[in-house]
Amino acid sequence: MVQHRFLLVTYPAQGQINPSLQFVKRLINTTGAHVTYVTSLSARHCLDNGSIPDGLTYAPFFDGYDNGFKPGDSIDNYLSELWRRGAQAITDLVVSSANECHPYTCLVYTSFLPWVAEVADELHLPNMDLLERETNPTILVNTFDALEPEALEAIDKYNFIGVGPLIPSAFLDCKDPLDKSFGGDLFQKSKDSLYLEWLNLKPEGSVIYVSFGSICVLGKAQTEEISKGLLDCDRPFLWVIRDKVEKKGDDNEAKKEEILSCREELEDKAPRACWSLNWFWNLSTKVLSSYKYERFYNAKSPL
Repeated sequence: MVQHRFLLVTYPAQGQINPSLQFVKRLINTTGAHVTYVTSLSARHCLDNGSIPDGLTYAPFFDGYDNGFKPGDSIDNYLSELWRRGAQAITDLVVSSANECHPYTCLVYTSFLPWVAEVADELHLPNMDLLERETNPTILVNTFDALEPEALEAIDKYNFIGVGPLIPSAFLDCKDPLDKSFGGDLFQKSKDSLYLEWLNLKPEGSVIYVSFGSICVLGKAQTEEISKGLLDCDRPFLWVIRDKVEKKGDDNEAKKEEILSCREELEDKAPRACWSLNWFWNLSTKVLSSYKYERFYNAKSPL
């Protein structure tokens, strides 16, 4: 029996990397396939080396940025370099593997990297072509049917398949209590344990968890409306927002911002939190991956 070899290319952002690594683990465990995971070198340096499953190989490439994309960098220049250097890295991998008689049988890429399909076509490599080659292209989505049945069927021209939630087993079904690895942390961990102390005082399943990830930018009006809704629901909540977002208002609004580790958050709050997230993205976008939080006052309980 021929072992399938997958090439999975991921945009170097935490909300894309961690869920896609969970997908890789699931793919390896269920099919026995070999997966080569491609992302930027700066992102690879942040990934956990202690829990690499058999069948997974990392193949990072230098995107021209020693420390990855940072606020203040030109996004157009970064994406251009990522495309140019990434396309060459993928080409080198595919060609060298074919020359060694171990060709890749499929290429999977995350939604922020549509140019990968062009590279795959040039190399005659089967890939998940999202838009042009199929009447109803298939897109893997990090959700599950029972959560968003209407959303999965909302766009007729795409065949959305829910493959989520892409969360370590220890935080999902507990079939493997040792499976706690979330891939890595691209952000500095919080040194403030106040949120954990507050959370540990709450009953299981009572805390609403809200996160819109590291890329989505909420306007002032949106932020205010979400704040009002959370305050009016009379439930404790933990709201994760990005660092360096300035807020103005009274004491019920903005407080000091801190940075949280995805892994740290999940391990400590998974049993107690009820989740409120923007799930409907593709395979690799946000899934319980939160980086920073801002303390809000909910009733009389400080967050």
